[in-house]
Amino acid sequence: MTSASPVLPSSATSDSVATQALHSVIQASGGMKAWRETRSAKIRLTITALGSTQSHESLMLDDWSSDSPRYRRGTVGSNRTPKEHSGQATFIASQGEQKRAVPEFDQARVLAGSLPAAAAEIILRNPAYIAVQASGARCTSDSLCVDIYRQTASKSPLIREEEWIISQATGLPTVIDIVLPNLAGVRPIFEEFKYDQWTNEHGVQIPSKIEMRHPSGATQVRTVVSFQPSAGFDTASFDKELSR
Repeated sequence: MTSASPVLPSSATSDSVATQALHSVIQASGGMKAWRETRSAKIRLTITALGSTQSHESLMLDDWSSDSPRYRRGTVGSNRTPKEHSGQATFIASQGEQKRAVPEFDQARVLAGSLPAAAAEIILRNPAYIAVQASGARCTSDSLCVDIYRQTASKSPLIREEEWIISQATGLPTVIDIVLPNLAGVRPIFEEFKYDQWTNEHGVQIPSKIEMRHPSGATQVRTVVSFQPSAGFDTASFDKELSR
């Protein structure tokens, strides 16, 4: 979307246009109070890809009220226990014969694909994130573009991890691109989330039809069937998981 540098100095700060655009996303999605009270979610959705459709129930157990970057993800019916993440750890990524330890996704980047307002609230609250107004071919007169940078360690440079296109008419994002692990390391590669439809669920606006496009060109369409906010986050279970 932009030609901006993927790295900013650690002394950079958010600009007022970008932060106001993120505030508008939260306001158009139900307001700050609603999203500060929505701290986890259970989402049932269908995923259509390669001509077939499957049902999924996703557990988004973040406890967003905490300043901790910890989060869990799980799928109902899966035999895999929801795994704890910190946004600071690394995992081994493979690309052909190449393998490299790359940082796992942070909390805001994980949420942006499904619940942009929750991601915006975290970005505005957490000083590790910097929001900067951006420009580019897709930034038309009826939209605002915002780049999200994150500092992964004290005094380290800020790395661009998200690119938002926000409608000035509705205040809602139309597209969010999130950076993916790139073993080539030449330039960032992004996965695109395009929000085709929004719906009001439990007093908040959430994207109910999302087209996800991978850099390879593969696409899938996610259609939300049900959304349960604040879905019984179990702190004791989460802490037990951490100790393993």
